[in-house]
Amino acid sequence: MKNIAPKTLLLSLLATLITLPTFAAEKPRLVVNIVISQMRPDYLDRFGKNLTSKAGFGKFFSGVRFTNSYYDFMQTTTPATLATLTTGTDPSVHGVVGDQWVDFTTGNVVRLIDDKAANSFGSELDEYQYSNINLIVPTLGDRLLESSPKSMVVSVAADPQSAIVMGGLAGEAYWFDSTRGNWTTSTRYQPYAPSWLDKYNQVGLARQLVSKEWLLDREETSYVNTESNVLQYGMFRPKSSSSAAYDYGKMRYTPAGNTLVTDFAKQLLIYKELGRDKYTDLLYVCFDATRLASEKYGPESMEVEDMFYKLDREIADLVQFVDAQFGGVGVLFVLTSDHGASDSFDKSAISNRQFNVQQFKVLMGSFLSATYGGEEDWVKGYANRQLYINRQQVYDLRLSLEEVQRRAASFALQFGGTSHILTSEDMQSGYYGSGYGRMIQNGFYPRRSGDLTINLMPGWIESYGDENIRATSGSLYDYDTHVPLMMYGCGLPSMEIDEYVNMNSVAATIARIIDIDRPIASTAQPIEEAVELF
Repeated sequence: MKNIAPKTLLLSLLATLITLPTFAAEKPRLVVNIVISQMRPDYLDRFGKNLTSKAGFGKFFSGVRFTNSYYDFMQTTTPATLATLTTGTDPSVHGVVGDQWVDFTTGNVVRLIDDKAANSFGSELDEYQYSNINLIVPTLGDRLLESSPKSMVVSVAADPQSAIVMGGLAGEAYWFDSTRGNWTTSTRYQPYAPSWLDKYNQVGLARQLVSKEWLLDREETSYVNTESNVLQYGMFRPKSSSSAAYDYGKMRYTPAGNTLVTDFAKQLLIYKELGRDKYTDLLYVCFDATRLASEKYGPESMEVEDMFYKLDREIADLVQFVDAQFGGVGVLFVLTSDHGASDSFDKSAISNRQFNVQQFKVLMGSFLSATYGGEEDWVKGYANRQLYINRQQVYDLRLSLEEVQRRAASFALQFGGTSHILTSEDMQSGYYGSGYGRMIQNGFYPRRSGDLTINLMPGWIESYGDENIRATSGSLYDYDTHVPLMMYGCGLPSMEIDEYVNMNSVAATIARIIDIDRPIASTAQPIEEAVELF
């Protein structure tokens, strides 16, 4: 045998390596974006030993996992973050600053999805009058439909607000009518109720689930969390045995709410024939029950932990159903969350970490009245950590709006729990390039944001005095802004990526993967580590 010089052998090996095919995931014809509301990344590790379904969260652990993904603004509420996920930009651009705001020209409260010209199928004329009328920035779905008119964009959530925001300007949105236990949509999306929707509602899954007891998934001793609040709130059985009427609304606070979403999403795939042709389709699925349960019971509760064990199986059911439909090819699953959650306000050495909104509004109104006079109420509203001042009164009294805002901000800092306050004049006249100022400014939209934006101290939550909320979101701290981000399917490898990811980039990344331009208002670039895999 002829001897080969070491140098020649090395060059030969290098040439072989260079010609080896590089990994490339397949292009998807269906993208399923799963959003688990109010899910902190640490839940996956905290509850990991009991997340036993290999087809649920385990599937996503076998794909690409981003461990350092964050929203970069303060208003981490569900509508604001869902709008960011779908538009690829901050509230300062997409304008969804929360579920409501005050119109400065009229002084009236505007609710994000309210639309008196719309009606929901199967509901009374004055119920569920919702639509996307107040969305102003095109989404990823809108860009897809513009690029590929034969594609479909569909969203589903128990909460109409979540479904509508994800559906964007041109997609279809479906939500749960908790008054009647049916799924519905709006006349803004289509003139008549589709026949398949009536057919599905006749099955009556909600009526089958509403009276079922919420039983723990496993032995109590195996749970990481040790508190239980279900008995305290009487929520083991959503339907009271003494009531003749079904209380479908309570289902949204229990695992049954997630079951309803899973089943309807599966039916949508069949009835709409999503992913069945060469035109890429987009399906958004939001599980809102996790947020409602976390707010009511607290992240430390057995209820929240148990809900994630049951949700593990729901996700497995959905993923396996889709994989069976498509032979495990051509579908990209993206799993993330709209935001995290604070710890329960009473789980700290600091007692009663609640910012009393009603008291704040009354005292602020009294302060401004004593300072400037005037005959009308000085406070027009408060929402999403923002105070709205009666600007018409400011103008009638010929006052400086900037001065009124600054004096109000100084007074507000005297309240327990307040940390930083920026006025709308501050944010319109200056630029905050880092720190809390940048994150507050990223959430500020001049036509809809309040006169004062209030950052509370870590762990503090807003209290409106008429509800039992233990934990919430909406802050600029890591427990709210840090969220999971995982991708599975299309032959993606198992890998973990630790580089920082701005959640604005999710829409741009999916756009690049499916070969369309990013959403028109997107301010972020795609996640290169993800794009390079395709």
